[in-house]
Formats: sequence, C-alpha cells, structure tokens
Amino acid sequence: MVLGLVLSLSGCVCALQCYNKPGSEKLHVVAARRAQYAIRINDRPEVAVPVDGRVVVDMPVLPRGCSVYVFGIIKVTDGRPERVRAVHILRDGKVVRRLSLRAIHDLPLDPDGYRIVKL
Repeated sequence: MVLGLVLSLSGCVCALQCYNKPGSEKLHVVAARRAQYAIRINDRPEVAVPVDGRVVVDMPVLPRGCSVYVFGIIKVTDGRPERVRAVHILRDGKVVRRLSLRAIHDLPLDPDGYRIVKL
C-alpha cells in the first residue's frame, strides 16, 4: 500500500548536467580516399585537416543538457555534454562522421598520442 502511494506520487526528474572542460584534442584522420577534410565543432569555423591527417582542435565548452530520471533513480536519458555528437568530420564540405567527446576518448592512440579516426 505504502509502496503504491510512493510510486504514484513520484514522477520524472530532470537534472541539469555540468559543462565539459574545454581543452584540445589531437586527431589523426585516416582515409582511403583523397579529399579535402575538415573538422567542425558545433557552429564554430571549420579547421582544415593537413595532408598528413594530423590536427589539433580546440574543444570549446559544449552546451549542457538534462538527464531524465524516472522516480528520481532510473536514468532514462543522458544529457552530459560529453555524449553530444558535436564534432563533425567533413569531406569536401559534407559531414561524413559525427563524434562525441566520449567517442573520441575511446579511439585508439597512435605512437605520437593522436586519436586515430578511420573513415
């Protein structure tokens, strides 16, 4: 009886997440096709990728979102900025891959410490 009352009075909770820490990311774009590649983060200007594919991009503070919890315990959505696919890899001006900060940190490293992005 009491459990039913508690569940009926509980609902969804939206928790505003913290901002990410700005910094820089070292990326190594590896592609089989010769083309002009660039990296765009959100609505910032594009950063051209040199011929060797190695580029250092400055990561700005990304928009934060809300995480939704059912009954204040069970997470339904994750609104952390690290999960937003804000990093866009462009080939000849068209988006070919979207990455989040979390996905970037899961990429393998080359010997020089660059994250390898295979296209």
